[in-house]
Amino acid sequence: MEFGYGLLTAQRPPESDRSYEQVYDETIRLAQLAEEQGFDAVWTSEHHFFDDGYSPSVLPLSAALAQATDRVDIGTSIALAPLYDPVRLAEDAATVDLLSGGRFRLGVANGYIDREFEVFDSPKAQRAKRVVETVEFCRRAWQPGSFSFDGDLLQYEDLRVEPTPADGGPPIYLGGTSEAAVERAIRRADGHIGIVYYDEAESYRSSYAQFRDNADQLAGRVDEDFTTALMQYTHVTPDAEAAWDELRPSLVYSRRKYAQHATNRDASRWELDTMSDERLSRLRDGALVGDPTTVIERLQAYEDAVDGELHVLARMWHPLLGYEAHADALRLFGEKVIPAFE
Repeated sequence: MEFGYGLLTAQRPPESDRSYEQVYDETIRLAQLAEEQGFDAVWTSEHHFFDDGYSPSVLPLSAALAQATDRVDIGTSIALAPLYDPVRLAEDAATVDLLSGGRFRLGVANGYIDREFEVFDSPKAQRAKRVVETVEFCRRAWQPGSFSFDGDLLQYEDLRVEPTPADGGPPIYLGGTSEAAVERAIRRADGHIGIVYYDEAESYRSSYAQFRDNADQLAGRVDEDFTTALMQYTHVTPDAEAAWDELRPSLVYSRRKYAQHATNRDASRWELDTMSDERLSRLRDGALVGDPTTVIERLQAYEDAVDGELHVLARMWHPLLGYEAHADALRLFGEKVIPAFE
């Protein structure tokens, strides 16, 4: 099993007394600590126009993380491919790959927030097609020499993209939980990033059942080099109840922020003081939270469900927690959880 640490979104809640400079400094330090604690990768993420500064610039941030570390891989989970000029994405990803010495992983997905598509003048209806063609374009752009590209949306004549990255270019992962998203990953990518969390669906399923849907779709259809990644909100402390008590306010905050920016989601349902015990219980079930023993048991069930190696992207950075709480959880995960799977 591989372990990733993230999502390094550098958010600064409006009521925070920390500066953005402090938040980004802590982001770098936590990535370095994750490397020291034996994580295989650290992951950034992208959104735009959040009032807490949710990282809009994953490739510059990834380049900074690459220069601050020596061994750990650097990944985007995810970059919003439909919002990018594909030439610039290929150039910037190649640059990060070179700066990292071939340690970069490019994770991309469709995106879903209307405002982002509107401001970047990218038709939302074309997002799936644009992701597919952008992936194809990047792979060709990372090869030596000039080329032409004739897609339905992207057309280029006699183009040469430099610099070329290390070893033919970084692996490309596709994110998403729908059947269509998993199918695209199987056909087009080097890996799939699945997301496990409590949603508001009437037919509630456990986080394990959500993950099994994706794992079953992938089973027997990908080779041993394909990366199956599971991303889940994670927090670990020596005491299971204390872990949930510490995580709960920040987890509700994060879900509220996503709801505020999404279409047809009621952000008022994500107010901690008014949430029912049932919803909080389901939210807890959708997180990988507890003491090390509890977390290890959950991870063993996930590992058993997957053909090949599983990459657990532990979403351990939470906007309302301070540096020391993050560092303590990171150390405990590195000392107690990771060794159980070596």
